[in-house]
Amino acid sequence: DFFMEASGYSTSSSNTSLYNAMKADALAHCLSDGGHFVVPWKGHRAIHDFCNEYTLTWMFPHLDPFVLGGFDDPHWHKPVSMAKQLAHLLHMANSRFEEEPTFAFVFHNILQKREAACLVRFHILDGRHTCIVEDIQQIPGQVFSKLADKLQKSQWAKVTLVEEEMALRVLHKVHMLRHDVPSSDAYKWCHRNEIRSLV
Repeated sequence: DFFMEASGYSTSSSNTSLYNAMKADALAHCLSDGGHFVVPWKGHRAIHDFCNEYTLTWMFPHLDPFVLGGFDDPHWHKPVSMAKQLAHLLHMANSRFEEEPTFAFVFHNILQKREAACLVRFHILDGRHTCIVEDIQQIPGQVFSKLADKLQKSQWAKVTLVEEEMALRVLHKVHMLRHDVPSSDAYKWCHRNEIRSLV
């Protein structure tokens, strides 16, 4: 197992008119003589693979050109997990999804990244605990929430306030850690020891 950054780009945006224009273009292409596949064009906007119902269509437009089987669709009355939906698509009879060579690999990596994001913990280097606690006490609580909103809108957002700069410095001192990231040396070592104990 190892991680692969599943990324793609689209000229479309979340705007409804542009999205409808993209769907109309896909439909026209598929209905034209000899039009079997939608050709994805490169763009300037990255596609987020977490909680994005358009990921499947944008990355594999020939498998789902009409956004009928997108993952994490917020309009569904009963939410279905991405893992269950992925298993269903791969186990269907005569499935185009099963025949696509990179489909399962890409979405397996997205599921691994989601799991890693959910099970992550904070880690602080020895000797910095007191310093970080003092810095956090000096920063008002709403500064972190405003900074989070600003960074979610744009990861290249500029900080303007002194408190935001202090908050960013604190964030750089706090690291994220997960004890069993797939493909890491510790993960492989753990499973090797587990296999040895069974033998």
